[in-house]
Amino acid sequence: MGESFQITVMGQTYLLKGTHDAAYVARVENFLNEQIEQARKTGATADTFNLMVLVALNLADDCIKKDDALKKLAGSIEADSERLVKLIDSRL
Repeated sequence: MGESFQITVMGQTYLLKGTHDAAYVARVENFLNEQIEQARKTGATADTFNLMVLVALNLADDCIKKDDALKKLAGSIEADSERLVKLIDSRL
């Protein structure tokens, strides 16, 4: 079923259950707290809810950009692979 983990985000403790190891959960917790602290430093909002929405929007933006970059890379790899297969076939 998975392990239980306690994480703290913005001073609030949450209990999570999952199959990840403790090191990974700690990495996620630290990353999220770093993102919150960066958003807080911009002074965009002092309201906790708005701060969390801002962080969620920033993370969603990052995910979409990385997804687009991965799709572009996959397309490039596929095109290169097809080119190499044709080159190999022409030499046989």
